[in-house]
Amino acid sequence: MNCAPTSLDPTAPPRYPVALMPTIDAKTRLCALIGNPVEHSLSPAIHNAAFQHLGLNYVYVAFKVEDVDGALRGIRALTGIRGVSVTIPHK
Repeated sequence: MNCAPTSLDPTAPPRYPVALMPTIDAKTRLCALIGNPVEHSLSPAIHNAAFQHLGLNYVYVAFKVEDVDGALRGIRALTGIRGVSVTIPHK
């Protein structure tokens, strides 16, 4: 039995729908989730789908944060951050 993929050709058409990732550039605004844990969060998928649907040049990412004071200082120092959601244990 051959378990190898049918094609490793990068020019071959995909076998399933593929959403193109929008270009991230200096004008992209960052939104984030901070907390610990965040690996399970669906927020990035939900927000990024909405941003793409609305044609917004935004990206939403999740950051595992243990030092919330340090994270907030960093967030305040960056000009491209549009907003941050806060989850456990920092609420």
